[in-house]
Amino acid sequence: MTGTALAGAAAALAAGEAERALALLAPVLAGPRVPPDALQLQAGALLQLGRAPAAARALRQALAARPRDPRLACNLGVAEHAAGRFDAARAAF
Repeated sequence: MTGTALAGAAAALAAGEAERALALLAPVLAGPRVPPDALQLQAGALLQLGRAPAAARALRQALAARPRDPRLACNLGVAEHAAGRFDAARAAF
């Protein structure tokens, strides 16, 4: 189930369908253990919708689970920059 939801959400996100991606991720995000990849997809969808602070929160949560993942750190920098938090963006990069 999780793999199918993540693949569907990734496809929706690539097609610019952020709301659909979030809907597909909803069951995964509501679970007891949210995979960092689901949080990264959520953040991408939130960024597409202009919700940068929420995207940054999701990426911080993902980084708590995978602190050495450079993709998550880079994406956090992008989200923080989009939220206008330039010092936080620099720190993430």
